Amino acid sequence: MSFLSNRKSSATKLRITIEKAFNLAVADDNGFSDPYAVLYIDGKKTGKTNVAKKTLDPVWNFHAYIPLQTDKPISLIEIFVWDKDKLTEMKLKNILMIKKDAIQDDFLGKISVPYSQLFNLIHPSGTSLDYDSPENKEVVLTLEKRSVDDNVSGEIQIKFGLTKT
Repeated sequence: MSFLSNRKSSATKLRITIEKAFNLAVADDNGFSDPYAVLYIDGKKTGKTNVAKKTLDPVWNFHAYIPLQTDKPISLIEIFVWDKDKLTEMKLKNILMIKKDAIQDDFLGKISVPYSQLFNLIHPSGTSLDYDSPENKEVVLTLEKRSVDDNVSGEIQIKFGLTKT
């Protein structure tokens, strides 16, 4: 699955692959989660993975291509991981009841990386690498909480680099 940002096109793009996650928190009664990830660039939703059903170790292999512009540089890259909840409906005496805790998807964790520090995750020099360079490797990052009450565990594996595609 691919997503091309609607930013003004340029020759060089940042390619981000959300590959997979490991050891996510349990969010459903069946002992699993139905996780998906959402990519944000500077607070704007830029792409979303598919929902991986009944797993704590989803594999997504989602690709996003973000045009790089000198007049609008990227500041922040964020990935939020959620558990997809199905809306539970019950009819009781002709009244539609909606299960309160099924209205919103469950938060499973996030990562936030300033663009200025992105390539430091691969190499201490912070040198930008081509996506397909042999030196470019996947990065595994620990998912973070939004607040102390969040049930968050696990890591997410991503790969990123520059491309002309």
